[in-house]
Amino acid sequence: MHFFRIENIIKIPYVKQDYKHQFLKTNKFKNEFIILNEESESHQALFHVYKPMDDQIYFVKRIHLQATFNSSFMYVFHSNDIHISKAKILASLSHPNLIRLYDWWLEILNFKPYLFMQIEYCTYPRYISQTKNLLSYAYFYMNPMDCKQKHKLIQNIMQQIIQGLEFLKQRNIHIIDLKPENIIVTITITGDLQVLISDFNPTDNKSKSKNIENISVAFGALIMHLILTFPGDGTLRNNYIIKFQSMNLQDSISLFDSWAQKVKNRNRDFSFHLFKNLMLQALSLLTNQYHDFHELKTIIQKIV
Repeated sequence: MHFFRIENIIKIPYVKQDYKHQFLKTNKFKNEFIILNEESESHQALFHVYKPMDDQIYFVKRIHLQATFNSSFMYVFHSNDIHISKAKILASLSHPNLIRLYDWWLEILNFKPYLFMQIEYCTYPRYISQTKNLLSYAYFYMNPMDCKQKHKLIQNIMQQIIQGLEFLKQRNIHIIDLKPENIIVTITITGDLQVLISDFNPTDNKSKSKNIENISVAFGALIMHLILTFPGDGTLRNNYIIKFQSMNLQDSISLFDSWAQKVKNRNRDFSFHLFKNLMLQALSLLTNQYHDFHELKTIIQKIV
């Protein structure tokens, strides 16, 4: 009979965990990430980073928290801070049409508390122009498409957005601002276009009905953006949608066609006349009140 020699077993030392400050890390961002680019605002910064540990690129958002911050476990766990609450909720979500939050933690920098969020970074590989969001994708890649191809793609994009919104609704989460700048574009491993919603918050019962009405209006605006993406900032691009709501359809088509002549990156045969039925669906979304996603899906299915 043979026996193992127990003196050869490697003993792992016990490391005492500081559960009281479970969420508080020291130099985690500095030690684990290499900064590629940085965009700063008054109370927050967005870093484009590389993480050598897993050989991946991410976005890391850093947010300055309120001065009365307490790092103890129970304080953070029950915190009503809007940023911490959002981080906890986002970390629990996983859906192919939502941006993923992989990790979040807290750090003290210069005696001030900061929340760090490690966010999914989406790329649009194998293409000349690297798109950041649905707005830039529509300009570089959808504007040159023929009418039939664009109709089909718009329907696919809107269906994906609805799938993401329905998932959020089941978890009592609403969209802050559903606009093309807040919808990220990437490509799946099978080569299909995938869109991901990137800006949403917890909601309450009072705002649910208002939320769906706002979404229907946003859907109408999105469709108009995707038919032909005019260059310029958000205010300028929304001007043609405001005019569209107040004008006769035929008059607005003629006006938009005159504007479209200034857009270089478009299909040579492009005309808003080819998208008349789609514009009618957009107008319905912009001017009528819808109260559930079933109604919105019915409208989207009519895109042909």
